Amino acid sequence: MLGSVKNQWRVAYAKGEGKYWPTRLTGSIEEGGGGMDPSELEGKYYRVVDEVIQLSDGRAMIKAVPVTADKEWVELTFKPEGGDGEFEWRSE
Repeated sequence: MLGSVKNQWRVAYAKGEGKYWPTRLTGSIEEGGGGMDPSELEGKYYRVVDEVIQLSDGRAMIKAVPVTADKEWVELTFKPEGGDGEFEWRSE
């Protein structure tokens, strides 16, 4: 799920020709979003947080949190221009 969202965000980033950084996954590209519908962020066990964080090294980070009371989530860090990302599981 995160991999698909990452790819859709990269399309929005590419359409802006790298001139702007979509900070949300949902909403129109013209308004700073990634062009996704909120329903695309909802899964059976996890939901993707509607935020894209720009890290100091130029990479992007998105995360998925459980829809249950579980305290474990996963973050995906990736370069906007392409390539694989790195998954990291976190917990409280």
